[in-house]
Amino acid sequence: MPTSIPAGEQARLAALEATGLMEGLPDPRIEDAAGRAAQLLERPLSAVTLLEAGRQIIRFGSPELRGFIPREASFCDTALRRPDEVLVVTDAQKDPRFAALPLAGGELGLRFYAGKPIRSPGGFPLGALCVLDHRPGHLSPGQESVLRELAREVEGLVAEHQSRWQERQALMRDLRLAVANDALFLNWQPIVEARSLRIHGYEALARWQRPRHGIVPPDRFIPLAEQDGLVGRIDKAMLRKACAEAAAWPLPARVSVNFSADWVRQAGATLPHLVEQELARSGLPADRLMIEITEGVLIDSPDCALGKIQALRSLGVRVALDDFGTGYSSLGYLERFPFDVLKIDRRFLRRLGQEPRAEVVLRATLRLGRELGMTVCVEGVEDQEQLAFLQREGCDLVQGYLLGRPGEAILDRTCLQPRESC
Repeated sequence: MPTSIPAGEQARLAALEATGLMEGLPDPRIEDAAGRAAQLLERPLSAVTLLEAGRQIIRFGSPELRGFIPREASFCDTALRRPDEVLVVTDAQKDPRFAALPLAGGELGLRFYAGKPIRSPGGFPLGALCVLDHRPGHLSPGQESVLRELAREVEGLVAEHQSRWQERQALMRDLRLAVANDALFLNWQPIVEARSLRIHGYEALARWQRPRHGIVPPDRFIPLAEQDGLVGRIDKAMLRKACAEAAAWPLPARVSVNFSADWVRQAGATLPHLVEQELARSGLPADRLMIEITEGVLIDSPDCALGKIQALRSLGVRVALDDFGTGYSSLGYLERFPFDVLKIDRRFLRRLGQEPRAEVVLRATLRLGRELGMTVCVEGVEDQEQLAFLQREGCDLVQGYLLGRPGEAILDRTCLQPRESC
């Protein structure tokens, strides 16, 4: 097996890093291309390999091939020496270049290999699209053409992956700067009394105006913040801003703030104290604040979560279980934890009129929440039929685009008509 380092290796490794492929992010289209290689070439195993400085990694392809092996123990190391050619190994156990490889003589017992190197957008060989078999074999000219065509397809997908990765990295850099500069701000979405359509309060929602790019949707930047460990800082800043803004409103509307599971874990036992500090700093009465948490807070350490909920409620703050219906939705949570409000996720409403059982489940959940002494709020109300159903079923609170999109708080409690405030 070759052991010398090829010329231009540092530049090749830099090109590999720039693709973002080594970060482990899924790419279903590359996965699909690897799978089609096995099908079209009628081989049991296929993979897209990537060659680092000292090892080969397989993230896409047959599950039994995935993982790391030393670079010198791979077929790919040889394939990349001639990146424009297809490397065909008809029988690895009889080929002196590969007979001693663990892949050929170990549990996998691989004998046939055919791989076409794939290049980065800048032309550097990164790894190979390959098919493998436990039996010796050959690659016909037609099959080689198919493998080359699929390899070109993978190269195109790698280029797209790299573009998305680089945009993600730029987005992450800007988000870190925005958090450091306290540049995120709040929009407010009304929470409405279902029967009277009067405003009950507002939910505080984090927003980010990215310079030169405009508003970045929260479903795009919040996952990045979670991955980068920024979400706790964002939650803390949004709590501070929500309390300060609500305290300055001319009318005493309630305010609801989301706490991520990450921040609840990070803050630990100090969480209630942090909330108490912000209430004192802003002058917002505790009974106007509601904290929303999801089931993720409860799963990891139920006893700790219970203590935090009880401590928050002892301050006079209300606590809501948010997005009920998106996780395990364990009824045990409702029985054990003293939530003031149950917020039912929008997916229940979306299935109304489409799945007969959805109406039964939603009706039963509304009744369960009421009988456990909780105020029940349903999210995602988007049309009059949904609103009418919830009103008939005695739902307490509703929230959704029909009743108000996120924006500046509308501080008029007298009435709220769908899509209009007055």
